[in-house]
Amino acid sequence: MKKTRIAVLALVLALIIPFTVLAETAPAAPNATTLSFSTKTLEGKAIDSSIIKKYDLVLVNIWGEWCGPCCWEIPYLQQVHKNYPNVLVLGVWYGNSVTEALKVAKENNVTYPMVHPAGTLQTILNATHAFPTTYFYDKNGKQLGEPDVGARDYGAWATIIDQKLANLPKDPEPVGSKPLITKQPKSASVKAGKKVTFKVAATGGDGLSYQWYYRKSSNESWKKVSKATSATYTFKAKASQSGYQYRCQVKNAAGKVTSKTVTLKIKK
Repeated sequence: MKKTRIAVLALVLALIIPFTVLAETAPAAPNATTLSFSTKTLEGKAIDSSIIKKYDLVLVNIWGEWCGPCCWEIPYLQQVHKNYPNVLVLGVWYGNSVTEALKVAKENNVTYPMVHPAGTLQTILNATHAFPTTYFYDKNGKQLGEPDVGARDYGAWATIIDQKLANLPKDPEPVGSKPLITKQPKSASVKAGKKVTFKVAATGGDGLSYQWYYRKSSNESWKKVSKATSATYTFKAKASQSGYQYRCQVKNAAGKVTSKTVTLKIKK
């Protein structure tokens, strides 16, 4: 009975161990939440974190040429790179020989970038205790969830990636265009004590707001007219207001536009 249990345990360990290599590393550093780096690929080409803006999702895979499970999953990561144009696969190398690492990449026809650790990538590596380990980030460099430990085949990666993509926050809906004034106000000439009305018409959705302004002459600054916040501004003209100028500012979420300036003339 004991022999049977030992045999079963040995079989389980044999299945698990090849897919995750435990390694002694430096004490774990806090997980960096923003992806930022400037480094070089294993071929010596410069690369930095500005590249992530082109993708919806970034998969950062910590690997080494000495790690069997790491090398085993590389062709599947290459398949992810090929089949998901909106996902950046970034291999972060932790190994002993660049020559051997490049050999592994060449044998697997790798076309995604494999880089030296630097910046946030070094912080991630310092916090990694098992290989391979994979981290996910959005296009703004924000870490998504906990790291995924262990090697995966293409089907497993596709399931994880599809879920990550589905859970990404949606970009805000476009706010449209700023208002367009379709009817400008007109200058008015009335007798003192009579009502005068200035009108403006504009398009730009349901969220339009209005604010009328006045000034006594072209040499003065514009001032808000209190409570004049609709497309129509009506008031009783005073003799002292002769020569006053008026205009209306129309706003929505996309911007604002100002009407032409009109003048009030008081008749004698």
